Parts: sequence; C-alpha cells; structure tokens
Amino acid sequence: MLEKLNRFNKAEECYLKSLELNPNYYVAWLNLAVLCQDLGRIRDAINCFEKVKELCLNELMRKAIEKRIKRLRKNFKINMLYPNS
Repeated sequence: MLEKLNRFNKAEECYLKSLELNPNYYVAWLNLAVLCQDLGRIRDAINCFEKVKELCLNELMRKAIEKRIKRLRKNFKINMLYPNS
C-alpha cells in the first residue's frame, strides 16, 4: 500500500519492523523482496526472495520464487556485462 503512494522508505521501514517482530514471516520478506526489486536493488531482492523460498511451505509458491530468483540473477548478470544497454 505504501509503495503505491511512493512512500518506499516508509514501506521498507514497516517491513523491517515486521521482520524484527517475526523474522519467519515470509509475507514481509516477499513484500520487501518486491520493493527491493522495484527500486533496482537486485542483490537485496534476490536475498529476500531466497528467504521467502526458505520459509514458505507452499511448494508451488516456492517453485515460482525459484524461477523469479533465476530470472533476476540472469538479468543482473546481463546488466553487469552491459551496463549502458
């Protein structure tokens, strides 16, 4: 919700506070991952998605997260090789 209002810093603060209270709350990790991805912080996004994959019990969601991680890693490598394209 806060992302939609372009209050990215506040959204991140809320997700981090939620994770302080419950580090195993995968929904907060997921929201933080998406936020990081939207902000171009790909390494942070990958790390958060990895945490989601670790904590989530839903096999279909874990597979979808794994695909997303692979896609992010691939795009990140391309951007590192060709930063001006």
